[in-house]
Amino acid sequence: MSGGLMQIIAVGAQDLFLTGTPEITFFRSHHKQYTAFAVESVAQTFNGQVGWNKRVSSTISRNGDLINNMWLEINLTWSGEAGDDECWYPAEACLREVELEIGGQRIDRHTNDFFRVYDELYRNEQQKRAYKRMTNFSSEDMLGSTVTVTNNNSSAPKKLDITRRFYVPLLFWFCRDTSLSLPLIALQFHEVKLYFTFADARATITPGNDQPPLVAEDSALQATLFVDYIFLDAAERKNFASSNAELLITQLQYTTETIEPFQVGNGLSSTKNVRLSFNHPCSTLIWFVKGEKHGWYNVSRAIATVPDKNPTTADSLYNDMYAPVASAKLSINGHERSQARPGQFYSQVQPYQTLGARPQAGIYMYSFALDSSKVTQPNGTLNFSRVDNCTLSIDFKGMSDMAVPNDISSPDIMVNEGRYKLRTLVVMAVNWNVLRLVSGMAGLAFSN
Repeated sequence: MSGGLMQIIAVGAQDLFLTGTPEITFFRSHHKQYTAFAVESVAQTFNGQVGWNKRVSSTISRNGDLINNMWLEINLTWSGEAGDDECWYPAEACLREVELEIGGQRIDRHTNDFFRVYDELYRNEQQKRAYKRMTNFSSEDMLGSTVTVTNNNSSAPKKLDITRRFYVPLLFWFCRDTSLSLPLIALQFHEVKLYFTFADARATITPGNDQPPLVAEDSALQATLFVDYIFLDAAERKNFASSNAELLITQLQYTTETIEPFQVGNGLSSTKNVRLSFNHPCSTLIWFVKGEKHGWYNVSRAIATVPDKNPTTADSLYNDMYAPVASAKLSINGHERSQARPGQFYSQVQPYQTLGARPQAGIYMYSFALDSSKVTQPNGTLNFSRVDNCTLSIDFKGMSDMAVPNDISSPDIMVNEGRYKLRTLVVMAVNWNVLRLVSGMAGLAFSN
């Protein structure tokens, strides 16, 4: 008898729990048939002229039955000096915010800070690299580029003339999972509109020393919105068009506070108690302190001697010493929900536990959910609508706690640059809500 057969007949009472009543076999494949569909990406039309410091809208055309992914295509010209490594996600920085409206009611709003935080928390390392390639200039862009000199002085800085096309994926709930696609066919009487607010070109300033924006201020901002339409077969289209539905959706809420006296370079620690006046069942709280520089929430880049990248792998370093939060706690109606824990608990442990993430230093989160990445299945919330008083208490570090040298006039320290002063605390809440589709119209089941 072969050894394999000996394994099969070596069965005991324990095996009853494993193979006693078999329900599957590993040696036959099975598949499910699916409804016929097709996906096509279609460019949309803006109402108004796209440009720096402008707000434009786009009414989503009724080209298909459902809509899923949305992409903003942006053309930018790099005006950085030859030798600059890269700037800091300029495609994000130039988009100040995007707002979704259905039937005249605002459904959700995302700022460029959320784009940065989402990338840090919700994407894996491979996805981050792919996203960075879509949204950021890099040293590879210098290859084959045109180098110009501003005057005849050979020592003058050489400027690069690089125009690149970027793609920024939008992050509304229906963009994050195919099963959440928004049925346009069920909205016969309501329009779906997006409002884009573009920033000043100065928002794309380099994260290095005091330099002009890496995106040319005098260049025209060009942008196109693409929407992925899903086309259904006749039977499924009829079902979507004639059926009322209640769609479980996610939204984003914000609260902001000015942090005084906490500024890089003043040497003082401080405490801030932030009342969280949110609504609805919330799964996640995310907070950070920002300055004028997009997407950088610690002070390591304010000190020229502190590297922000691994010189071998070019991966971002974490520099937790330069993150602003010493400790934080969450209280509900005067009772501690989360006791005071070091900042690293909220920037390292919580992202690892609930997302498997390792964000840059200065991004903090607290999750009421088991898995904060789920957009189709809630798995833990706190209903802020039923809470009278929820307070996030944050102790901020002083300059000495972050090992920032006391001599703030040192040329190696850029603390006098306004964009490095972390002045604004932003707290975001990810909440669940219900979008009701009735008789060709849509509306939120629960308002703020």
